[in-house]
Amino acid sequence: MKSILFLLVAIVATLPLKAGDPFNPILVNVNDQVQAAVFVEKYEGIRENIVLPDTPVPDLSCYDDGVCIHWGNWKKAEAIVSHPKFPDCPILIGYKHRNCVDDQSVVQHHITSVSFREGDSECSELEKWLYGEGGSVSKDPDPDKLNQLYHDLYALLAKEMFIEFNEGLVQSKLDPLYCDDYTHYKVSYVKGSCTGWCVGFYKFMIWDWEISFTLSVPQNCDEKACCKVTNEFCIDRKTGKLVHQEGVTYGPEPEICDAKPISDNECYEMHNSWLLSGLLEQVRVQSCKPACDIEFLDLGGDVIVE
Repeated sequence: MKSILFLLVAIVATLPLKAGDPFNPILVNVNDQVQAAVFVEKYEGIRENIVLPDTPVPDLSCYDDGVCIHWGNWKKAEAIVSHPKFPDCPILIGYKHRNCVDDQSVVQHHITSVSFREGDSECSELEKWLYGEGGSVSKDPDPDKLNQLYHDLYALLAKEMFIEFNEGLVQSKLDPLYCDDYTHYKVSYVKGSCTGWCVGFYKFMIWDWEISFTLSVPQNCDEKACCKVTNEFCIDRKTGKLVHQEGVTYGPEPEICDAKPISDNECYEMHNSWLLSGLLEQVRVQSCKPACDIEFLDLGGDVIVE
């Protein structure tokens, strides 16, 4: 009997969780333990009701730049981000990342989704910035601002990766990555230079609370058109402060950049496939807009080495 019970427990243990991996997000630009606990609590109930997208990394020509010969495998992860302009609003992102096997300071990442809680008082400024007055469900998000937010989240995530990498060097009794050293920490991503969005609006009952939640997934209008954005980080040896630079490498130009990337029905089916429980209120497909010429978010200035 014990052997049968052990076998059943072993089988159950190997079954995948319905809600995907355990919710253990990386916290980005979160300043203290109190804020961290609040941010995680806001999404724990939501993550029991929805699986964040695990969409494939686009096969864009801009990836083939010869920077790395041997890349490691893409790893799926989640992060909760505090944007400097909206510091009290936790933004949940799904992403993938991989390191260069030949040089661990060379990294690529790919954001698969951007999410936040609608109607949350802490997110009201973000909602106004994205949608204007009147609420989100009644209006389309501003595509230029959505692309800017997407761009900023990439940079914030890259900064967190650098901080963790540099801490690993220090713990291993190695020198930090100073700017006058040959090696800097480079985190790049490739995106369609003509990007649209498939946005889903959800409602959940969590305990006695009705929670509204939006999940935005980037879509390319022209699979051949792309650009590569590289965030580079190092530490000024004299001041100990972080230095952040960004470069954009342009690939093929898009033929058109004002079409919808997918149909409304395709967008609905996509979002519905991630829903475990709750209600998918509606979806909106945002037409593509140019997404490579975006305002630089300078994240330098923090004292890293005392």
